[in-house]
Amino acid sequence: MILNLSIGNLIKLYSVSALVSLFFIILWILFFYVYSPKKTIRIKFLLVAFILGISSAFLSLIVEMRLFNYFNIDTSFLDISFSAKTLSDLIGPLIYSFCFAAIIEETSKFILVKKLFDLTNINQVIDGMKIGLALGLGFALIENSIYFSAVITQTSDKIAAVFILRGVLSTLAHGIYGIVMGYYLSLAKFYEKLHTHFVWRALIASFLIHGLFNFFLIIQLGFYSLFMLVFLLVAAVLWYNDRKNLELRITMGDKTLVVPPFLAEKLEFDIWKGKKVSREDYLEKLWNILLETDERKNEHINKNKED
Repeated sequence: MILNLSIGNLIKLYSVSALVSLFFIILWILFFYVYSPKKTIRIKFLLVAFILGISSAFLSLIVEMRLFNYFNIDTSFLDISFSAKTLSDLIGPLIYSFCFAAIIEETSKFILVKKLFDLTNINQVIDGMKIGLALGLGFALIENSIYFSAVITQTSDKIAAVFILRGVLSTLAHGIYGIVMGYYLSLAKFYEKLHTHFVWRALIASFLIHGLFNFFLIIQLGFYSLFMLVFLLVAAVLWYNDRKNLELRITMGDKTLVVPPFLAEKLEFDIWKGKKVSREDYLEKLWNILLETDERKNEHINKNKED
């Protein structure tokens, strides 16, 4: 039906689809900003990551279309009404989810954003996670626009279903894929000796999560896709909360032993993996780092003066 539209109507159609997609992107950006308003990385790096996400979406689209045409792949299982009745019905969704969508899309994002990590001076894990988030949301903007434009002329029920799946779930999903990739690329930047190990983890982890999400969604087991996203989102939130509580405890003088995964500064990793130091010396150095790199240093000094 879309192919029969005039050029002018096509432009209007894709413009409306892009605006709808952008609306959901903005909602998730506001959610993450309200939750983590502290600016730890320059906006221009996030904008570059967002643009790289858009570029990777177009790159993935070109590769996928050529492969589909070359192998003459039947994608009827992508219809929202698809239902797997036998085990053989799962083969198509399984191959598509892992061997096409996940590997192509995550590799495209990885190739582009890896260069940004190499050129950017990242010294906090949260910086890499935010870059990954921007990357994923940029990708979702284009992918959602394509899906929205494909159903916008169909029945209201189908439009509503696709808008919920793509606008809410898939946008969050791509954001989480990016967060996971950014987390491991940050560690790869910190650990010189384990650089290759964490680089591969960045790609493999995002690939597996993406593949599983798509597979469960296609075979009408979206509950498992939703559960996986919620689990990963809660894990990220808990990590962030624990990190804030950790910093607060240390600046208040609580010398609780600190271990990964709550380490978040490059210097902390250097101390943890570097020379063997006593527990007290390690915590003292970590305490000093947090005081020197945070505004609470002044609050701590003023409190001592008042005492």
